[in-house]
Amino acid sequence: MFDASPREPTPQERSALCAHCGQPLGNSSDAYCCHGCRAVASLLKSASLDRYYALRHGAGMRPTLVDEARRDRLWLGPIRQDLEKAEGVCRFALDVQGMHCAGCVWVMEELFRREGGGESILVNPALGRCEIAARKGFDVTRFVENVERLGYLMGPPGKQAEGIHDGLVVRAGVTVALAMNAMMFGIAQYFGLSEEPLRTTIATLEVVLAVAAVAVGGPTFFRAAWEGLRRGVLHLDLPIAVGLALSLVGTLVAFFRTGDASFADTLAVFVSLMLVGRMIERGALERNRHRLLASEGTDGLFARVRTRREEGWAETTSVVRASTLEPGARLVVAAGEVVPVDAVALSSATVSLDWLTGESKPLEVAEGEAIRAGAINAARRPLECAATSTLAASGLSELLRRESSDVGDVRARGLFHKVSAIWVVAVLVAAVGTFVAYWLAGDPQAGLSNATALLVVTCPCAIGIATPLAYQLAVGDLRRAGVIVRRTRTLDRLPEVDTIAFDKTGTLTTGKLRLSEASTGALEGLAAEELAMLAGVVAQSGHPKSVALLQAATAAGARDVPSLEVEERAGAGLRTQWNGHEVRVGRPAWALEAAPEALTELGADCDLVLSVDGACRAALSTEEEIRHDARAELQGLAQRGFRLAILSGDRVERVRRVARDLGLESLGVAMVDVLGDLTPEDKAVWLRAHGARALFVGDGINDSLAADTAFVSATPSLERPFLPAKTDFVFTDSGIAPVRWALVAAQRVRRASRRNVAFAVLYNLLGSSLAALGVFHPWVAAVLMPASSLFVVGRTLLAFRRGVDAASSSPAPVVPPGRRVSLVAALAARSLP
Repeated sequence: MFDASPREPTPQERSALCAHCGQPLGNSSDAYCCHGCRAVASLLKSASLDRYYALRHGAGMRPTLVDEARRDRLWLGPIRQDLEKAEGVCRFALDVQGMHCAGCVWVMEELFRREGGGESILVNPALGRCEIAARKGFDVTRFVENVERLGYLMGPPGKQAEGIHDGLVVRAGVTVALAMNAMMFGIAQYFGLSEEPLRTTIATLEVVLAVAAVAVGGPTFFRAAWEGLRRGVLHLDLPIAVGLALSLVGTLVAFFRTGDASFADTLAVFVSLMLVGRMIERGALERNRHRLLASEGTDGLFARVRTRREEGWAETTSVVRASTLEPGARLVVAAGEVVPVDAVALSSATVSLDWLTGESKPLEVAEGEAIRAGAINAARRPLECAATSTLAASGLSELLRRESSDVGDVRARGLFHKVSAIWVVAVLVAAVGTFVAYWLAGDPQAGLSNATALLVVTCPCAIGIATPLAYQLAVGDLRRAGVIVRRTRTLDRLPEVDTIAFDKTGTLTTGKLRLSEASTGALEGLAAEELAMLAGVVAQSGHPKSVALLQAATAAGARDVPSLEVEERAGAGLRTQWNGHEVRVGRPAWALEAAPEALTELGADCDLVLSVDGACRAALSTEEEIRHDARAELQGLAQRGFRLAILSGDRVERVRRVARDLGLESLGVAMVDVLGDLTPEDKAVWLRAHGARALFVGDGINDSLAADTAFVSATPSLERPFLPAKTDFVFTDSGIAPVRWALVAAQRVRRASRRNVAFAVLYNLLGSSLAALGVFHPWVAAVLMPASSLFVVGRTLLAFRRGVDAASSSPAPVVPPGRRVSLVAALAARSLP
């Protein structure tokens, strides 16, 4: 398969590339482009795995580092059970996300070799799968954890080899072989073969080969063109299909009437080139899909269930698919795992609903209270609950329904919609006009020959191979930058986007909490022993607020942290005894229970208090951690004329607080477009009403309906494959810059396509004129068709000689449709050859 590999960088360019992934450093001040690359490079070196860099050819991909607390590995349960029961060799498969080179294969094999109990591993980097044979004692959980620390993700086997692309490869191979044989027969005629019956035999064979090429390759375009017409959509496959059909008819009529097979070899070459172009395009998307974990929908949810014995509930548990759960089942949900069905808590717990509703603050659940399906255990200790519904009845099944297939996706390309209609009509009129003119002049045989030549020369060969190549190059550039394009329609639709709507929690923010700047100052005002005591208290809790407080205390200089016995009260906070004093850290009303009058002195944002013997020592507030580049990226998008919106399920006041922190008001974003308390259905309704050309970016399962509704959808969420399986593209960067990169790449594809169309129009005007005049000889067509294709291919390669990072920093504007009227001249200049 064709793959445009980047050239070897010069020493100067190499110094501006990341030492790990080989991508541009951007604004980074050290040798690595991001924290993920720095962390993975350190791990590779410390684990003596740095041979990876010698085995990798060219640039790599930015690693995917997910929040370990949110990573659900319950799917490993059935594999662990099989290993424990195995008397001999146990065989199983694991899907891998992020494999792209021989270095990745070597790392997988080396990590496997270091685990005891492993027999063999077969790594398939094309599909992204490891076939493993191991014996009892093989620690599959540790193996997966070690692999994921290096920026990969692993999951249950769900990927399928796509037979459609395999069929294209076979068709392309067959048509190329047929075209080469037809060209050999054609060359004999071009050089003057005239002896009979050899000339007739060779002409007959040439026509047979051309017909066979159309029979093998034509259905790919005929079916797509018919499907487009049936749906009222004109796209690039229509002129290709019409050109094939008319050229075939003209060639056959000319052969049976005059014995002339002059254009048969050119027709066979055209079919083979079109299939190669389609194979390039499909292959790029198939490789992207295989780089991501597949979603199994509701089948991908598992649950840990306690088993009953005569003496009561046993301590042993088993892992089952969530679809088999019945009401009353006792569930044990570990930290970071999902509650798969509606349930009731059997003990106090802390859960997060951000994946389900967008609620950023953790929710305290008391014993006996209901827990919604889709909630995540946000505490360090296991959550015990009893199921009250089945998975099908919980409402989560609709949000988790499997991705729709992209096969047969009719690509409504605005540019080609217009070009296709004009092209087909113009070719038909010109061919019929040529034949009629010669027929009226008394030479119908010349009219038929010249009309056939016109049909052959006007086949959109250059566009049919150069445009898929532009898509392949853009998709490859984005993939190396950590943006995985999943659907054929993505780069077609992105240039039409005029509205960009973001989810808040986990999209514009990281999904984590941090202390506000004022609270950080309050910590610095504590005595050193108090700061150390505070760190010792919150270190005993896995609550998100405790994690944020521990990070802030450590950054403030907490040293010699004591080991304390801490009591955690659900919904209230933490309590301990320290040097004879009662210390409380938690909800203000509880921490100041002994001095309620002090509550009036607290700020409105205060949600945590450190109290000693009932006296307030520090009033603290937490806020969401905004992605590092969100403010700058949103400012850039607003300046380019995109309408921006925030659609969140979190509370309105929290959504607006983040909007203020991002400076959206100064960018002209009205608060009517900053919405909170939205259900998944509300987001979809807003997009239908306001976003006919909207790009939606979200990360939670509550964004599933919005992703289905949006014109284009994207996600940074990688902890679980459910939402990535529904979106048009996925990005692994820690910021939101990939949204801009995707828009820039789509604009580059459109500009390259316009240049190719402009060249094709000029080429076909000249060629059709010469054909109509009868001076377009068959050998000229045989030479010009591949020559013109090579020319536009070369131009396309030059247009994509820079990577996506470099292109995104160029002065070429990303222009939404609403502002293109004022920039018509600029775009026209960029579009001409």
